Amino acid sequence: MEKQRDAKTVRKPGKAWTVKTWLTHWIENVAPLAVKDNTMVGYRVAVRKHLIPGLGAHRLDRLKPEHIEVFYANNMQANGSKPGTAHQVHRTFRTALNEAVRRGHLGKNPVQLAKAPKTGGTRWSPTAFMRSSGCSRPLTSTATPLAGPLPSPSDCAKGRCWG
Repeated sequence: MEKQRDAKTVRKPGKAWTVKTWLTHWIENVAPLAVKDNTMVGYRVAVRKHLIPGLGAHRLDRLKPEHIEVFYANNMQANGSKPGTAHQVHRTFRTALNEAVRRGHLGKNPVQLAKAPKTGGTRWSPTAFMRSSGCSRPLTSTATPLAGPLPSPSDCAKGRCWG
């Protein structure tokens, strides 16, 4: 008990919460009081579609960062979820478990220790646009793609690119 106290992992007395019971309680009773409707829509999707099916059976006080990372890799990425979706699920889960810590149901938030999924964002590049539009002409050093409207694929085919 002293080790648990020192590690801040002592939980409240009574039956242990599962991830499913905590998330259900949080999404129905706690989160609606603190956030706007649009945020609640995102929270509900993350909780009901991803978190409860993937991690709901775990006991809240025994959830480890490794469980969460395996969930991201095996459940989210393997099922074809976009990186942004996985990151939104991560943020929602972190918020929900932060509240569990504040209320004494959990000693530490394992989501904060888990590696967040990469968002996979890519920057727009004129060269990539040109290739995707079918243009075979390279961009010259004097090209100014942001100075005017983007050329259409037919413009590139007719040689009216930025080069």
